[in-house]
Amino acid sequence: MRRTIILPFILLGLAGCQVPMPDEVAVARPPTSMQVASLSHEDVHLDLENRARIVVGAVGQAAAEGWPEFELLVNGRSMGTVAAASPDLTHYVFEADVPADEIKEIRVRYFNDVEIFAQGHRKIGDRNLFVYYLDVDGAKLPAGRRTHIVHEDGSVARGQESLWWNADLVFPIEG
Repeated sequence: MRRTIILPFILLGLAGCQVPMPDEVAVARPPTSMQVASLSHEDVHLDLENRARIVVGAVGQAAAEGWPEFELLVNGRSMGTVAAASPDLTHYVFEADVPADEIKEIRVRYFNDVEIFAQGHRKIGDRNLFVYYLDVDGAKLPAGRRTHIVHEDGSVARGQESLWWNADLVFPIEG
């Protein structure tokens, strides 16, 4: 559900979000829910060959003192949540608990949208998320032609990369 905030005053000097193409892209890693404990090497077994590395190339547009947040879902299961806390293209890195060849669908779920209005109902702020591509174990999947957005009401918009409201950006994986 989209949140709307009406402010009793007008804020001046707000600028739109510009997306520069940087020479270097920042990398952010979401916190994991894994607990670290003291274990001997016999206790630890990591099957890294059966884990896909997924990179989300995205830009955030802040509003109401907050950045857009999104959850990455692989085959319907959550791989983590992160704030897209930069107006510059940033790589958000996730480790999926399935091999890349078993991935059928990846969703970027944007869930904290907000619009801000001043008195007189003039919009002065809007939090948004822009997803440009995914990279799954080195295979780049651009957003746009093959992706679609599923809105909270179930309606679908095809060929999208911009999340202007709470919705899922769906990347179907052909394998």
